[in-house]
Amino acid sequence: MSTFNPKTIAQYVAPIRILIFLVSLVVLWAPWAGSIYTFFSLTRDMSDPGVVNLLNIWVMGGLAVLFILFLPWWKRRVYDQPHAFRSIGLVSSRRNWLGFLGGWLNGLISTLAIFALQGALGWLVWQPVAISWPELIGGGLLSSIGVALAEELFFRGWLLSELEADYSLTTSLTANSLIFAALHFMKPLAAMWGSLPQFPGLAILGAVLVLAKRSQKNLLGISIGLHAGMTGAIYLVNVGQLVKYTGKVSDWITGIYGAPHAGLLGIIALAILAGYFAQVKKPA
Repeated sequence: MSTFNPKTIAQYVAPIRILIFLVSLVVLWAPWAGSIYTFFSLTRDMSDPGVVNLLNIWVMGGLAVLFILFLPWWKRRVYDQPHAFRSIGLVSSRRNWLGFLGGWLNGLISTLAIFALQGALGWLVWQPVAISWPELIGGGLLSSIGVALAEELFFRGWLLSELEADYSLTTSLTANSLIFAALHFMKPLAAMWGSLPQFPGLAILGAVLVLAKRSQKNLLGISIGLHAGMTGAIYLVNVGQLVKYTGKVSDWITGIYGAPHAGLLGIIALAILAGYFAQVKKPA
């Protein structure tokens, strides 16, 4: 009886390899998700939105941790790559840390600039902060960096590496961006139609993050920083309740659900960023 060799997976086309990885991850994650859901159902009031939010944090946090643990096994056993995170651009180097910092400042400032422009145009008015600044800033940093790290390791790290192994740079960028947008856009049909501008915004954001990584010799720091800066700026504004929209223009222009990149103005800003990173010369 022959023993299955994980290295044979590398011979499959990218969609099959990606599916095998995801199915394996879900199978490993299911016991954790099920046990946490059962525990909350038996011990907590599931009608409380705060409890549901905490449940989601535990369940999805477990998935993120499992992904980080599973990725090295996958890279080592399937591809003979002993340094999994280095292979997808996550290394502790001066260039990568500077890329992270530069990306974070870029994402933070460019997103806040969209809100500032909307205020100058009379589309919103600024409000006093709803919670303490230390609490707001601390929560924003922690959540935005955590989300950005997890998503960039998955989308611009592992997934992009699988696509680039089989396809051209252009095809890989397009597929990565569309998958990123689709997975973030999945919701009931009525809600999808009501938030339609989110999809092109998310797709262009995905392209920006791929192009940013490529502009830094495939180091992941700048993508994590950009993602964290944008997410952090939105967190500050929305959680701090810093703005109130005047209703002078449609939220298809200002941004659906308080997300500026899900509106026309934000999409234009992302397109400018994409154009910039597309023409940036890689450092020597």
